[in-house]
Amino acid sequence: MDNTISSFPLPTAPKKAATEYYKAGSRVQTVVKDPIIEGKANLKLLSQLDVDQLCAQYNQDCTMFASGGADGIVRLFNAFNDVNGVIKCFNYQTNQCLYTIKEKRQTYGLTFHPKLSKFISYGDDLKIYLYDIETQAKERVFQGSIYRDVHDGPTSRVFAGRFNPASSTEFLTGGWDATILLWDLRHPHAIRYISGVHLCGEGLDVTSGGRQVLTCSWRTEDPLQIWDYSTFKLIDSLSPDSHYSKLYCGRYISPEYISCGGGYPSIFRVLDTSVYKTRASVTGLPADVFHLCVGKPSRSAPPPKKNKFEDENDNALPDLSYEPRILFAAGVRVYEINFL
Repeated sequence: MDNTISSFPLPTAPKKAATEYYKAGSRVQTVVKDPIIEGKANLKLLSQLDVDQLCAQYNQDCTMFASGGADGIVRLFNAFNDVNGVIKCFNYQTNQCLYTIKEKRQTYGLTFHPKLSKFISYGDDLKIYLYDIETQAKERVFQGSIYRDVHDGPTSRVFAGRFNPASSTEFLTGGWDATILLWDLRHPHAIRYISGVHLCGEGLDVTSGGRQVLTCSWRTEDPLQIWDYSTFKLIDSLSPDSHYSKLYCGRYISPEYISCGGGYPSIFRVLDTSVYKTRASVTGLPADVFHLCVGKPSRSAPPPKKNKFEDENDNALPDLSYEPRILFAAGVRVYEINFL
């Protein structure tokens, strides 16, 4: 959900492909050009504010969305983690704050349990807290043991957490310590780990069936990888084809498609896992993509047998029009992309 921008290893290279500069009086201003879209997709600019937006989220029926900015303001959002350790739950229809939880740390995100009325939060204190939504009580604290030679807890900031949709007790976390940890609600320490995955945002997801894990790393070599959940063995690293970028975030759109976003250069793209190829991309963005949210399919009817059409290289491409639309934040702008 919310990640503090000051904590990320942000690229310092200017976005020459995305901006041009002119002088108005004594002040230098920036003109942001339109993003470049590849693939069968539509891109819609939903909002443009005066401050960087670090996260964006749909409500349940995707009739509304909200974003959280670097100014600490949440706009029409029903839950928000502030970087000063404050968790707030809002009724987005009335703009009423239902409750506030104060944590003595920098809190970078929270993740809701897919089946139970609970959520976890995580931040810079190497601990994961489990809360009950109805009572707002902190039920459990998860952390590493006292044994330094055992990888059973985080050793640096935690930026991502994800419950296994197929389990009532298991969840994953990851962050700056280059380790993905598997936790069980019945145990105080992590029970398994994947090493070598450096997360700087919500670059962690699990398939709906709970069989595979997606990781998106802030690095140029093998940033996008898929792992077997039961063994934690690497299944494959997805080649970036012509789109090289360090990644902040990633989500499964469906078992067949993955969405991811990052920087250096700034990019959002959708990959086909069956052929490891980019099916749609947005480049030339005004800033890096820190967060994305997968919504509902553009059409509610069950998809028919997929139609095929040919791209410029005569490769058969599937019909993506039934895949969910996606919300993502890039700098001061929030975009929505849907597929044709």
